[in-house]
Amino acid sequence: MTSTNHKLIALAVLLGMWTASTGLLRSATAQTGVDSQRELAEARATIARLEDQLADMQARLAEQVAMAAKMQAVCEALKKESAVMRQRMQQSQAERDERLQGLVAVSDGLQQMSAEKAKLEAENKQLKAENDRLRKLAGVAAEPTEPQVPDPQPPKPPALVDGRVLEVTDSGIVTVSFGADDGLQVGHRLLIYRQVGDQGRYIGEVHVVRTAAKTSACKPFMKMGAIRKGDQVASRL
Repeated sequence: MTSTNHKLIALAVLLGMWTASTGLLRSATAQTGVDSQRELAEARATIARLEDQLADMQARLAEQVAMAAKMQAVCEALKKESAVMRQRMQQSQAERDERLQGLVAVSDGLQQMSAEKAKLEAENKQLKAENDRLRKLAGVAAEPTEPQVPDPQPPKPPALVDGRVLEVTDSGIVTVSFGADDGLQVGHRLLIYRQVGDQGRYIGEVHVVRTAAKTSACKPFMKMGAIRKGDQVASRL
């Protein structure tokens, strides 16, 4: 009896202990479930927050990619414009170089022409001096070096002066066959005519610009035709 009671008591104690342990286990399990739900909710909230941050970062990245594409397009356009401007500058430089070469060639040509002109003037001066010397030896008036304007009131030439044209130079100087010994002076006006049949054809008038003993140099100031060698000269018709 005593042994059975002890066993019953021990069994009751064990049953009580099992019941208590089961309650504690159930309580712990329930608490663990609550904590797990809370942690799961927090994890889900964290994931949602991270997803929002990721979406924002993706949107910013897309904006930056679009901006980079625009900048790339601008850079390409600037490169093309720079290439065009470089080509134009090269073409402009080539044109300037060509014009400069042309100017240099013109300048060289002008210098050469100036030198040739000076040489020709010196030769002409020598020829003029030699021509005057030969004219002087031949008794022909020297060709004047400067044009002279006829006197508006020239002296009257000697009466009945008559002769002929000895020479007409390329510059238009007319040499006639009478001079200072015949009373001719600088400024006298003479008539030029050409004998056509038994009539004299009026050609023009000249004025004396220089005289020698037997000849005179004259310049035309009124012409009706070309004065030729052999035409008649008179103080009046």
